[in-house]
Order: sequence, then C-alpha cells, then structure tokens
Amino acid sequence: MKLLILYEHTRLLHAGNQLVLASPRAKYWILRARQTIHSILHKCLPCLRLTADSIHQLMGQLPRTHVTATRPFLTTGDDFAAPISMKKGSTRSKTLQKCYIAIFVCFTTKATHIELVTDLTSLAFIAALCRFIVRRGHIHDMYSANGTTFIGASRKLKELSNPL
Repeated sequence: MKLLILYEHTRLLHAGNQLVLASPRAKYWILRARQTIHSILHKCLPCLRLTADSIHQLMGQLPRTHVTATRPFLTTGDDFAAPISMKKGSTRSKTLQKCYIAIFVCFTTKATHIELVTDLTSLAFIAALCRFIVRRGHIHDMYSANGTTFIGASRKLKELSNPL
C-alpha cells in the first residue's frame, strides 16, 4: 500500500495530497489513505526542499546618517589601507618608498575617494584631508578609527580652530 502511494506520488511528479489520493482510488480503495499519504509526503525529501521557507535576513537599525539622502561625502568615514611600495623620484629610480592609501568613504552613497599618503604622520593625513575637501567639498560629519594618526590630526585641527 505504501509502495503504491509512493509510486503514484513520484509518477505524478510529486503531487499533493488530493491528487495522490484521487489517482489510486480509480482502481483501489485504501484504508486510512489520507493519514498514509500524509505520512509519506511528509517524509519526501524533494517535496520538503521545494516547499522550504526561505531565510529572511534580519536588518539592524541603520543610523540616520546612513539613510538620509544628502550630497555625497557630507558624512564621511576614513581609514588607511595597508602600506604599498612606490618608486621615489623618476620612473627609472630603483629606490622604493613605503607609502599608504587614505580611503574616504561616503556614508550615504558608499562612494570612495582614495588619496596617496607618504607616511603615517598627522601632517601627512591633514594634507590628504585638505586635498579631499578641495575636491569633494566640505564635510559635515567625519568618522574615523582611534589610530594615533587620526587622534593627532584631530588635536592639531582643534588647535588651529581654537587659538585661545
């Protein structure tokens, strides 16, 4: 009886309860057919995979700066990439100098601005920040890591803005 129901289920291309029940009833009367069909279809792996619920990603609450439509780079985050080697002087020069990449990321559009920085001093970062501001416009909010370069640059910018 179970083999007959399983055969009809696969022959009907993994049909549901009602169709599997109606098909063998043309020739046979199966006792407790609904319960048997339900138990067989419940164990059918292809049917289980096809009717599985998809996983819904839980999204966290984004800050207001990430979702408000504003001018690009009005709210910006910055960081340094790993050091790279750059030829010092002309293209035929053999001396390599270690330099860094300053990456500025817009929080609303995820656009990136990349600047080359020769070293990790605060003055070099401030120079890269000035080049960024000249090209992209003034910044309203800026977020960065707690690196010593960023802390030193913040201190120097505060000294320049408050001379007293």
